[in-house]
Amino acid sequence: MKRIPGPRIDRQVELHLMGDWGWANLHRVCGWLGSQVMERAAPGSRFAIWSTPYAATETVYAVAERKVDMALSTPAHHVPNALAGIGQYEGRKLGPLLSLGTMPQTDSLLFAVDARLGIRSFDDIRRKKPKLHVSTQSEDGVNNIGFSVHRLLEAAGLPRAQIEEWGGSFVESDPPDQACQAVRDGRANAIFYEAVMTPYWRNLAKDIPLSFIPFERHVLDALFQRYGWKTNVVPAGFLTGQDKAIEALDWSDWVTIVRPDFPDDVAYVMAWAACNTADIIERQYRHLPPQYSPLTYPLEPRKIATTAIPLHPGAERYYREAGLI
Repeated sequence: MKRIPGPRIDRQVELHLMGDWGWANLHRVCGWLGSQVMERAAPGSRFAIWSTPYAATETVYAVAERKVDMALSTPAHHVPNALAGIGQYEGRKLGPLLSLGTMPQTDSLLFAVDARLGIRSFDDIRRKKPKLHVSTQSEDGVNNIGFSVHRLLEAAGLPRAQIEEWGGSFVESDPPDQACQAVRDGRANAIFYEAVMTPYWRNLAKDIPLSFIPFERHVLDALFQRYGWKTNVVPAGFLTGQDKAIEALDWSDWVTIVRPDFPDDVAYVMAWAACNTADIIERQYRHLPPQYSPLTYPLEPRKIATTAIPLHPGAERYYREAGLI
């Protein structure tokens, strides 16, 4: 692979980065950006990638508590909750935290039930009181999915206790392949999860008829007012059986997180690398159509430079020099 010239770091660098379980997308991003720093730093430089069960609050805490130098978290628009001390960070403001850039990804949190239940709306659930066995993540104070699912259900008048009172349950697992497998195995008859572009969701929808439950306007509005959570639209036909467009909770983008004392020269090089060496990571996803790729390619530098939290000065300097902000 031809080496791409770029800015240099004339000293040794050691970085500790945090991605995901160890085999998925955020680890790839860490490996890509870390390797670009090593190519441009003095000999003897090195970096390590730490794994974690969820790329959610624990990656944010890991940076704030100086356990690692940089981490990624998703969805990007949940991270400002840490700075405000709300949501899963209630009563504990983590800051200041900054970003080097955003890795673009289009994703949504969807709710679907086995079509044989005859449920097509939240109102149907409230009226029919079915025994729903919902495959999702746990609400353990760490992962974003479980916390968000339960806030959505509560805002819809369907708290966990109510679903369990009707004979339902929550089948808790992670990552997305396990959540989808719970429906295939018959342990769950509903799924409330993100990663909707993955083959796990797509193949599940092809093999088992699903009814996609649209979110109610007042529920989405209430969550935006309380937490600032945004929405996006999953177009009709994106998944088999999804006959209408659905406005869902936005689960997009992987945001990089660092502290203010992250070295300016390293931040500059990482921002440069994200915009100028994207082919290295894009080629790992090009076997997939862009709309079904976990990383939404081609990577657009202006999108990379747009972050949910303030930019680190070193990264901001590169983006300004490049005319991106």
